[in-house]
Amino acid sequence: MDLSKELNPHTVAGVLKLFFTELPQPLFSFELYPAFIEAASFTDLNIRLWCIKQVIESLPPGNRAVLQRVIAMFVKISTYSEINKMSPKNIATIMNPALFRDPSDLSISSFMKNGGMHVRLVTLLIAHYQELFEVMEIYYFFF
Repeated sequence: MDLSKELNPHTVAGVLKLFFTELPQPLFSFELYPAFIEAASFTDLNIRLWCIKQVIESLPPGNRAVLQRVIAMFVKISTYSEINKMSPKNIATIMNPALFRDPSDLSISSFMKNGGMHVRLVTLLIAHYQELFEVMEIYYFFF
């Protein structure tokens, strides 16, 4: 699908969310879902970031590469938050339903229970992108 001429950002975001929703295995894999939730729950920021980084490095290479590119795009989008109102937290709130699925309980109640942790995790990935993915600052402008 060529979206290069699409001017409506809501259409592009909808296609991206649909892509992630229809994956047979979520980007944050079923196997590592509990580890991501546990890593995001630490209160100390340094420990939380270290744990999240360890879990990211445990992702399958394809998931890790896609996650890095998607978060890089979210970083770029959030740099214009004064104009587009898409802060890291707002992006995380909108995208988390498409990125996460609890393998033990696919009910809406489970999603609601962990939704705050999903938002916290994606917000941290955006806010600490360079540290978590160890990239040069200029990287996310070239995708």
